Amino acid sequence: MPKQKEQLIEGRRYPFIVMKTLVMRGDDRKFIVLEDPFHNRHLLSANLYGNYNLKPGKKILCHIDKINCDGKIFIEPEHPCYAVGKTYDFEFIRYEKRINQIGASEDVAIVKDVLGNELVAPINEPDKKLKKSMTIPCRVKAIRKGMLHLSLIKRGRFVEHLEVGRSYPFTVKKVARGVDNHDYFILEDPFGQPHLLRQSYYSHYPISVGRKIQGTVVKFRSDGRFLIEPDHPHYRVGKKYPFTVETAIKELYVQNDHSCFLIVRDSSGETYKVPLNQNPDHYPDLPETVICMVETVRKGKLILSLDESSLK
Repeated sequence: MPKQKEQLIEGRRYPFIVMKTLVMRGDDRKFIVLEDPFHNRHLLSANLYGNYNLKPGKKILCHIDKINCDGKIFIEPEHPCYAVGKTYDFEFIRYEKRINQIGASEDVAIVKDVLGNELVAPINEPDKKLKKSMTIPCRVKAIRKGMLHLSLIKRGRFVEHLEVGRSYPFTVKKVARGVDNHDYFILEDPFGQPHLLRQSYYSHYPISVGRKIQGTVVKFRSDGRFLIEPDHPHYRVGKKYPFTVETAIKELYVQNDHSCFLIVRDSSGETYKVPLNQNPDHYPDLPETVICMVETVRKGKLILSLDESSLK
């Protein structure tokens, strides 16, 4: 069996080398070419990181924000001036009202960073004593596409906020239709802050208005909100369970790269693709059930890994 190629892992940081700037023919889009520790190359939009001074030969640290189901890797270079979780003074510009994802009005403060970017800082209520060009302290919650996302501000102090990777109790306050025409559960965290949970992803969960649920903060989204994943009603991350075997398949991806999967079904009839280490032809007689580990849960769907010993 050929040796598996080393790959980047979502959520980790790696050193990259800036190789060159690439201009796409036809639309003149500029990209920065980065090389990861495994000598794979990645494109980064030059427009988003113009103030980062990413010159050829420079070594930078990058966070692997996300690897989607198609294998696309989303990379965030380390900011030259700010770090996630740290507190800094920002120049106050003005107050504004913004419409959120469910169409409700929210108060925000517009502030400016040292690079001249105007940023949005959500607030509970405007402070009338705050004037233009005064500075206010903000905590950097996340950095996405070169832009800072700042923590809530209340009377000069930080409103307590969630931490990525931790589990919290949430109260389901109501269901509301979003501006994207999808229905959302409105959750309230222990600190009184609202969060959105798309209803269609969790139709098989016992979630209803007035109920308390436990959920994990998966990450900070690019739209400035936390992504919450409720505890699955039947399965727990890190535990092993039996699943019914449907079939084994081999799929063709880009550059003639094949991936092999086992299709399994849970007790409720939901089906899942589980990666196989070998070609399906290697398993002429599949068992009726196999044991799988629940690696994580995303949007109510289990992400499974196979216990190879259950195939023997």
